[in-house]
Amino acid sequence: LRCQQLLDHMNKLYHAGNTYMKPDAYSYAATMSAWSNDRRHPDSLEKTMELLHKMQNLCALGDADFCPNTVAYTAVINALARSGREGAADQAYDILLQLDKQFKEGNEELKPDFICYSAVIDALAKSEDEDAGNRALDLLNHMVTLVEMGCDDMRPNSQVYLSVISALGKSKARGAADAAQKVLNE
Repeated sequence: LRCQQLLDHMNKLYHAGNTYMKPDAYSYAATMSAWSNDRRHPDSLEKTMELLHKMQNLCALGDADFCPNTVAYTAVINALARSGREGAADQAYDILLQLDKQFKEGNEELKPDFICYSAVIDALAKSEDEDAGNRALDLLNHMVTLVEMGCDDMRPNSQVYLSVISALGKSKARGAADAAQKVLNE
């Protein structure tokens, strides 16, 4: 992947003494996004996760330039959603909850945005998890609440509604069909 080659080259130049070429959270996040969008490479999820772990390790060592941001976590959530792997929707959902918790604790860099929520809902729609429909509906309702509180950029679009209906349609949970019909009527 060309983006990975550029990031590797930046790292090489930086470690050779060129401080102007130091990668940061944004260059890592851009590379992670490229990996998460690459559907041809079988290891795109692993590559995305590797970069996230590298960022987290560098951040833990005290280099704030590498602390993962919303864009980096969104890339991971997208890679999980696209992977179709068992447990991927649960991982994506957990990451979203982590982001929301850290944002509420004051980390402005980790504010979950529309893309985060819609990617997790998409992952849930692709999931075979019995509770995926209810969790997708909960996220939709949370997005609607955020809009009512003035966060207009969180307004669910037709794709989000379709994903929630799809997740509820696959669900074996009691009342899922009624919940899907209610979402459809909104």
